[in-house]
Amino acid sequence: MGTDAQNLSIQGHHFFLPSTYLELTLSRTDRYSFGPMKERTDRGSAGFVGWLSERVRAEAEIAQERVENPGGLPGATAEDASFRVALSYQLGSGK
Repeated sequence: MGTDAQNLSIQGHHFFLPSTYLELTLSRTDRYSFGPMKERTDRGSAGFVGWLSERVRAEAEIAQERVENPGGLPGATAEDASFRVALSYQLGSGK
């Protein structure tokens, strides 16, 4: 596919604490090529970010993605589901 694309993304956050939140994201990307078909990707995800302690932060995300006409191939579809888990540790005091 070429580099011509249009993207629409909507994102929302619900804060439980100033540093702990739920994130919801919906996005649609249309990619155009020289052929007659455009590739359309729809993606939805939900994630959680929060501090487990003063220095340890946890993140988790689950996502669903659907691609119509991948690579510009008419009538084809592809679907993916993914999840991500991350832990991070803050070195030093951050002051």
